[in-house]
Amino acid sequence: MSSQNDTTLYIGVTNNLERRVKEHKSGEIPDILTSIKQMKEKRN
Repeated sequence: MSSQNDTTLYIGVTNNLERRVKEHKSGEIPDILTSIKQMKEKRN
């Protein structure tokens, strides 16, 4: 799966791809990029 502008490739493991895509799109479960962004914001 890639980002809308094809600059980021998402990889991972799941046993339910449909559920994981919904979680990602809804923001229900933060992904690693969200976590990295939040850590950077806390440092500033």
